[in-house]
Amino acid sequence: MRNDGNYDTSKPDELYQTITTPSVINSYSIAMQYIKDWFFSKFDENYFKAKYIEQRHPLDDFRKLSTINKGLKKLKPSVAIGSQISLDYTRDTIDLYQASPNDFLRRTKFNNAFFMDKQRNLNLSVMFEVLEINFNFKIRLSTRAQQIDLYKYLIIAFRFGATQGEELTMDCHIPYPIMIQIASDAGFEVKDDKVVDIIGFMRYMNKHSVVPILYKYRTINGKDEYFMRVSNLYTHISCLDFPTVDDGEQNNQIYTNYMIEFNIILKIPSPQFYAYHSNKIHDKIEGVTKRIKGDSVGLCNIKIPTIPEVDQHGWNQYLLTEYYSDEIEKCIEIDMKELFENSDIFSAVKQSRDMYISPAVFINLIFFNNGDVVPYKIDWETFKVTLLEPIYGHVVQISMYADIDYLKTTIYNQEKFKERYSKSIDDKK
Repeated sequence: MRNDGNYDTSKPDELYQTITTPSVINSYSIAMQYIKDWFFSKFDENYFKAKYIEQRHPLDDFRKLSTINKGLKKLKPSVAIGSQISLDYTRDTIDLYQASPNDFLRRTKFNNAFFMDKQRNLNLSVMFEVLEINFNFKIRLSTRAQQIDLYKYLIIAFRFGATQGEELTMDCHIPYPIMIQIASDAGFEVKDDKVVDIIGFMRYMNKHSVVPILYKYRTINGKDEYFMRVSNLYTHISCLDFPTVDDGEQNNQIYTNYMIEFNIILKIPSPQFYAYHSNKIHDKIEGVTKRIKGDSVGLCNIKIPTIPEVDQHGWNQYLLTEYYSDEIEKCIEIDMKELFENSDIFSAVKQSRDMYISPAVFINLIFFNNGDVVPYKIDWETFKVTLLEPIYGHVVQISMYADIDYLKTTIYNQEKFKERYSKSIDDKK
């Protein structure tokens, strides 16, 4: 990787843009896993003697010797779970874009990307949509008594007649060609369609990304691929239709095989497309590509503070906000506790304090007032900042910079991304 600072910025206002759609199956399979976990969490571990999930390998239930010895007969109670994705669901046309691909590219701004390398003009952004998946549950029981008792339990446990929601943290698939293109544009060696220095490349990606980028084994194709770990994705479950029951099956004079059947609807976010911007031709991505030129016309002339997007450590700007004060010509105090507690960075700050390490090793704050930098001191226990010079304007701009690689590594160690999804947690807890 080139690290001499000689980046191609001869035409920073001319960019190539490519839109690529990711794999929907990844989000679909996560949805199936989430619903399966949600359903079986309502029962004791050994309540169901047999479980069948559609579109799963048909011999999954018989891979263990202990199960094979029991034979292929399904025991009761048993459950079968089927699913069907609504391919025409668009949230009342919110997720439906009928314009041309060129309009997609013009609407996809590179300056709000989740991955930004400002020195090389590399930017990757994502647009999300909502998937609607219908799940069908069929439960088979031996007796009428079991059927009635379970029916009453289901009404309470699954809150039929109502809806419910939960925020998840999920692995979202990033198309492999995009990552190879980024690696090539960033100066990493690509051989046989693979990045040679994969560890260095992942450190580079997480240094410039606001969300964790992962390199994991993908079971659907048996290859290592790239994912981004996105938090606070709202997932909605609708259980408005009540379960139905039957009268069982008659075998001679005995009735058995009593059924309970119900449907639920899951709405889950999923990446709709990725937009990649760079100064170089995208020769490794198959998608809709367009070259744009950022011409602009000045309409007015005002003086604004020049707030750098990269600080003296080489850290990217993590957050930019403003603080309004009624007091001027005084050294004011700013309470930033709420700002930190409502951000992903809080858990890393808390951990560093517990280890008696100053958060200044991965966080840098710069305060601006009337276009000038104002010196300060901060108490990391209370998050209170004291400006050491008087301010002469009511508005103080606060620019926060962070070592993203250090920050994401800390989050990795805390959450331990073993599963493809997890419940989003409140950092304040």
